[in-house]
Amino acid sequence: MKIRVESLILAMLAVFTCYGQQSNIESAFEKIEKSKYIYSSESTSCTNDDDNSKTSVLKIRRFRIPVSNANLIENTTNAFEKATGATFLAQKNEDSRESYQISIDSRNSIRIGGEGMNLYVASFSDDADDSYRKAYAIEWENANGDTIEGKTVYAYSPKPQSSSDDLNSTLNNAMRVLNDAQSKVNSMNTYVFSGSLSSMDSSSWLSKFVFYCEGIEDSVDSSSILTAYAKSLCKLTQDCSMLEDYEIELALEQLRSLIGELSKSKVSIVVQGLLKKAENNLVEAKE
Repeated sequence: MKIRVESLILAMLAVFTCYGQQSNIESAFEKIEKSKYIYSSESTSCTNDDDNSKTSVLKIRRFRIPVSNANLIENTTNAFEKATGATFLAQKNEDSRESYQISIDSRNSIRIGGEGMNLYVASFSDDADDSYRKAYAIEWENANGDTIEGKTVYAYSPKPQSSSDDLNSTLNNAMRVLNDAQSKVNSMNTYVFSGSLSSMDSSSWLSKFVFYCEGIEDSVDSSSILTAYAKSLCKLTQDCSMLEDYEIELALEQLRSLIGELSKSKVSIVVQGLLKKAENNLVEAKE
């Protein structure tokens, strides 16, 4: 949505209004982050090669919110709906399959939206440096009758050279997403198979678990990547000693939901066996 500016005064008002709307979104995000419903937090930063004084940031906060506290979601969506001055603004409901990719560089990105997800996403120019942009997104689904599950995303990075490269449809960006996924799998396997699982804390374990589950869900059409994610997930579940019982139960619930979704697709017997083994590992850890 573009604002027509006819005078310096109106231009200044537009800047402050835009900043205010961004602040409303940030405040809504902060309320979710300060709640007790965040179960996984990820932050990535990288230095811009063209300007070492600038740092790009990607923050992801995953939540499970009881339906009784759905006002946390409503307050956030209201902030998005009132946003003005955005260079990109979109929303979708769970009936839409549309998805978007938010990237801060060639190696760090996240896909949002997709089938079954509700989504609000907006991108704003940075008032202090119009070569940079701030992107915000929230996605969620009603995981069961009592729980809303999703994540908030914040990204700060240089503007893409082409506006079509920013928050573009995954359909138009499938090859890059696939390449990024393969790169992640390669580095993921190096870490998981050579590292010590027992050295992880529960937050790191859960973050990796969610990462692998999402990788499996997103890679159904690529057997090699799907198998690599399934192997890593199975390896991860071999040691759950750092988890509390309720954390194991949450992981088990998510894995069973994933297995149920995959049953609708034609996945290999190898992948099915790996996921069943991972489920058994979690069940044994809970006992």
